[in-house]
Amino acid sequence: ACRRRAFRDAAGRARKVQMIEEEAAAAAAAMDPALEPVLAELAQLPLTLRRPRRVPLTSVAFFEDGYLYRGNEVLVGLGDGYYAWRTAAQAAAVLRRRAAATAAA
Repeated sequence: ACRRRAFRDAAGRARKVQMIEEEAAAAAAAMDPALEPVLAELAQLPLTLRRPRRVPLTSVAFFEDGYLYRGNEVLVGLGDGYYAWRTAAQAAAVLRRRAAATAAA
């Protein structure tokens, strides 16, 4: 009886995992196409130590010869004016979760 219960519980957990994976796949399919370049850039950030970037001088002027150091760290908006430093992989996960929540709503 104990083994049957354990098997039933394991089968139930496997069904829940499968449902969650299917929901995640559906959310990824419905993701906004504008997020794809952002996710691609986040995937590339940790691969180099220094990346060339435009540096803002004012609201309309940029300095073209700037470099981004510490490329694996991204400031992520948490909402209500709160921000947190996250790795590029964590920031990509946050974007995917937000896209999935937006698509589900």
